[in-house]
Amino acid sequence: WKMVLNTTEFLCCVDRDDFFSSLATLGQNMYAIRTILMVDDPAHGYTNPRYGIPLVKQRYHGRIIPPNPPAPYYGGRLIHNYSHGNYSAGRHWSRHSFIVYMYPAFILKFFYSPWNTAMKNRKLQIGPTLSKHSIQHGLGTHHLATLDKLEKNYIHFATSTIDLRTIPEYQVLFPDLCFPNY
Repeated sequence: WKMVLNTTEFLCCVDRDDFFSSLATLGQNMYAIRTILMVDDPAHGYTNPRYGIPLVKQRYHGRIIPPNPPAPYYGGRLIHNYSHGNYSAGRHWSRHSFIVYMYPAFILKFFYSPWNTAMKNRKLQIGPTLSKHSIQHGLGTHHLATLDKLEKNYIHFATSTIDLRTIPEYQVLFPDLCFPNY
């Protein structure tokens, strides 16, 4: 099985072997894995992450993006066993047919989390690396942002962030983080 993730994206499942076994059992060659956009709640008071602890154990606010195949969906990722993924730009869609994997597995995309100076600087450094061709074709232009625009985008997404520990599927993935254990 193959999947291409960005450095801010993590595939999370309960048991890796069971997850991969289930892909084969379901009998498809490609699946869309549901995505959680991780967005810090500004009222929560998160501190900067500690490097010795996995980030997925330190942040738990976000929003689950509902998939809408066969159309591409924002932030979605695909896992497949084809020789080539035949992805469209951004790797959120493929010309191969796929179904949504509905068991407790998610891509945690640290989108506006941790929302600190290091993350802001990381987001700001991407835009200048875009090629003229990409910009002319509207590819990746969401990376062309100022700090003010990033802050406005963060506030927009933060208005709909929720405590994921209240979501049953998240509780299955991270029982040690969830009520009443936290």
